[in-house]
Amino acid sequence: MSKVLFNRKPITIDIDFATAVGLNEAIVLQQIHYWIVKNKEEGRNLKEGRFWTYNSIEEWHKKIPFLKKDAVRKSLEKLRKLEILLVGNYNKSRVDRTLWYTINYEKLDEFMQVVEAQSIKQLISKDNGEPQMQSGDNTNANVKNHKCKDEENANANVKNHTPIPNNNKPIINKPNNQNNNTYIVEIVGYLNQVCGTNYKATTKKTQQLIAARLNEGFSVDEFKTVIDKQFKKWVGTEWQQYLRPNTLFNGDKFEGYLNAPISTGKSIEGHEISQEEDCPY
Repeated sequence: MSKVLFNRKPITIDIDFATAVGLNEAIVLQQIHYWIVKNKEEGRNLKEGRFWTYNSIEEWHKKIPFLKKDAVRKSLEKLRKLEILLVGNYNKSRVDRTLWYTINYEKLDEFMQVVEAQSIKQLISKDNGEPQMQSGDNTNANVKNHKCKDEENANANVKNHTPIPNNNKPIINKPNNQNNNTYIVEIVGYLNQVCGTNYKATTKKTQQLIAARLNEGFSVDEFKTVIDKQFKKWVGTEWQQYLRPNTLFNGDKFEGYLNAPISTGKSIEGHEISQEEDCPY
């Protein structure tokens, strides 16, 4: 008997889910689910009503060695954008940036219901002799049951068939209130953790500032970079009071903070900051 055919515990995945979201993503999510269940059985890592697991990209790669680190990272990001994967930071140390993960099982069920409904619709269309769209086709393409004689009007007066969504398309810049709310909580939580503050993610002004930057295309990691940079520059100085959402996430300053040099900009003895562009007002 072959040594690679189930002699040891294999990684099993759902075929329908892997077809819809991608093989790598299905493998990564299955691994996260395994550790969540294990933690639940052992009664550990219960935070805000959910059981979590945590690992760096390096550690996830060790658990799934046949996937490259970049593939693991991209899979985690894709699952996060689909809101199937939730991300948090419950580390005791403020400098520990290891991310915690849990699965939004309700969102996963909703996603699979849509996939199943679309599969059934495609089967019905096939039985009726209607043309089928391949998974790689543009989801907004229009399909006809006969060729249009005039090639310039090939998309006119046609039926629309919606296949499984092409989830490989980047959606980070697309405004989405649900996504923004999740990211706002994570960003404000990170700010409080790093700076020792207690700002609320429910404050309207804070929500508006973060949502505006997200909709401009800035990522959550870039928010964290701004927080880290300005904390290092301002902590222990008269400008420490400006480590706040109104200043850090302001549209006039955010990109400047993001691209500023990593240097602390303060002397060891006098804590003097010389960079004019860092002025928070």
